[in-house]
Amino acid sequence: MMNNLKFTKMKTARSSEQSTALLSFQRTLRPFLLSMLVFLMMFSGSKLSAQFEEESVKAAYELRMNGEIWYAEAMLSKLINQGKEAGLAHYETARVILAKMKGGINIEGAEDMVGILHSARNSASNAVRTDSGNVAFAYLEADCSFLMAYISMMMEADSAKKDFEDPISCFERVLELKPDYHEARMSLVEIFQRLPEDMGGNKEKANQHAQILKEMDWFFGAQAGEIMLPEEASRLEYWQEVWKNNKEDIRVQKQLGQAYLADGNLEEAKPLFEKVMDADPAYNTLLLEIARHHMFQVMQGKSKPETEIPLAEASIKDYLSSEPEPIAPLKAYAIGNLAKMKFFSREEEEGERLMAEASSIDPAFSKAFAVPDLSLYIPPGEIYRRGEYSSFLRPF
Repeated sequence: MMNNLKFTKMKTARSSEQSTALLSFQRTLRPFLLSMLVFLMMFSGSKLSAQFEEESVKAAYELRMNGEIWYAEAMLSKLINQGKEAGLAHYETARVILAKMKGGINIEGAEDMVGILHSARNSASNAVRTDSGNVAFAYLEADCSFLMAYISMMMEADSAKKDFEDPISCFERVLELKPDYHEARMSLVEIFQRLPEDMGGNKEKANQHAQILKEMDWFFGAQAGEIMLPEEASRLEYWQEVWKNNKEDIRVQKQLGQAYLADGNLEEAKPLFEKVMDADPAYNTLLLEIARHHMFQVMQGKSKPETEIPLAEASIKDYLSSEPEPIAPLKAYAIGNLAKMKFFSREEEEGERLMAEASSIDPAFSKAFAVPDLSLYIPPGEIYRRGEYSSFLRPF
């Protein structure tokens, strides 16, 4: 028994050493691979094959997903500078720009954010110009355009009303390409329903799109119905009613759980979240939502830090050890939040250590309080489908 234990420990230690050595080797090798790719691009002439472009963009994406966003950006820039109509490279460049923005890189104020969004939108638009029939390109352009209009509205810019005309036309173009892209149609429901009329709001159009959704997909129809609710209506009561007839649907369970959480009721939310994660472990990000709830309790003065912060930390650690293993950007985001909690508790040294760990995993990890969605992290060119809609103008 003791010999087996020693063997296990030796094997574990050896495995750990091998993993460390492999990671070190990979990090040493990446600059070399980048140099080789750049070399090949330099001597391949201006006409890159479509296959070479696609493989190069995938390599840039893999670098970004492994925390090497600067190398990824350099590769994409080289591809674009070849003078070829590199649509996929423009698309991935837009995602790199958005990832850097979420990571707070080169942002000191709202004007910096506006400039960065303009740059992302231009890259997305260049991708659309190279392939106007590509749904993924069109959706990214619409998403960038919506973010620009939203920032304009938050800054109370004079152009805010006109700025929303662009995302509306962009999302409508997405639906021309793919009428069953429910997430895009939900964006139009939200824009038309939530914006005041003098900024492009149109409740009649919102209702038209909501009815189409109801006919095409009952769950998205239910989500559209939630957005159509009057401001004073209870979202919790709404999802309780939906749940009565759809108790086994994990999407409904998740929505009801989030409604309870928004109402400050973790006791009711947590069992629902556990059922959702048991049914589909890919929903393990709900553990991060629970951690956010504990921090909200502190921020809103409803509970003491010494009570809530350990619970928030425990939930994040549960997420980090869960399966499927978190992707690098979300892992870094979670560790970054642990660092923020240490800073809040005035444990500066541990906070610095954790922040450095997070940055080593992904220097552009999201600094936002909300849990990042996966739109920037799916493989390049794939159509982003959540299977549900997260309201932007009226989040939980």
